[in-house]
Amino acid sequence: MAEYIRKSERNLMKFCTRVFGGILSLFGVITSSCGSMPCDYGVEPVHAVVVQGTVRSDTTAIEGIRLQILSMDSSQVYSSSLSGHMGSYCLSSEEKPDSILITATDVDGEANGLYLPAETFRATDPEKTEEEFVIDFNLIPDG
Repeated sequence: MAEYIRKSERNLMKFCTRVFGGILSLFGVITSSCGSMPCDYGVEPVHAVVVQGTVRSDTTAIEGIRLQILSMDSSQVYSSSLSGHMGSYCLSSEEKPDSILITATDVDGEANGLYLPAETFRATDPEKTEEEFVIDFNLIPDG
């Protein structure tokens, strides 16, 4: 009878350990996946150049325009993105050349009208490690 009690206690302890271990594991997974503390490894990238703004035609925001940060001879693309539904965009590059060319090109065909491409350039300050430019494009309809 005493051996039966010891065996029952041992089984009860194993059962309780598994249940509490499972509960604690579940609690640990839930609290670590809340997103409040992301697991980042290594050094966070530094965005040396950030270009943001809007793309419009007169007062109408234009979605689907490809914007790029290029080298001055257009041989290297540092960043590329499409404008959002409100015409807004944000480009960033970890590299920082002496000057950059920012282009806006209509790539979606006649989906929202045809627009002529536009470009502008900015010289970067070699004294600064990070620079931010706000550039709004006003595209001219093609046709």
